[in-house]
Amino acid sequence: KGIMRARDALERAQYKAAFTTPPNPALLIEAAHSFENATRLDERYSAAWADLGATRRHLGEFTPAAEAFTRAVTYDPIHPSWHMAQGDAWLAAGAPFRAGEAYGAAVSSAPTLLPSLVDRVLLARGPDFDVLAQLVAESPQGYFELGQVLAVRGFRVEAWRLLSSAALADPHRP
Repeated sequence: KGIMRARDALERAQYKAAFTTPPNPALLIEAAHSFENATRLDERYSAAWADLGATRRHLGEFTPAAEAFTRAVTYDPIHPSWHMAQGDAWLAAGAPFRAGEAYGAAVSSAPTLLPSLVDRVLLARGPDFDVLAQLVAESPQGYFELGQVLAVRGFRVEAWRLLSSAALADPHRP
């Protein structure tokens, strides 16, 4: 019965926080407390961990957000979007290697996320770029996807390097 009350409170707080524009920090904090209470009542409540991560990210608390997403995927690893959100939070927290691990888990469970990961790599055109580019380029498809996007966006030298690597890694690709 206590878990049901916590879930109800969690849903009310989530609804209030999600539909307020701009987000109301007080409601986000209330939502975070509700999600924390739900996880205390049921530690394996993965959706509450994911919602806590999203709320913490909206509050600008990137390391706690990443840790909450880590708990969510620990208890329910079949949600690639949670792995992506975990990676985004680690990247915002300044931990590109941990972000890369999370992104890698997302892409390995849902290869269709590769273009989304390519977009994240391009947005990171700073010190995190090399780490994320290496992750994307761990497969011939990753080299190819990233190379194509870089070519379209005008990064011809980088594109040529990646497309050449894709051709070497998979000589049967047209």
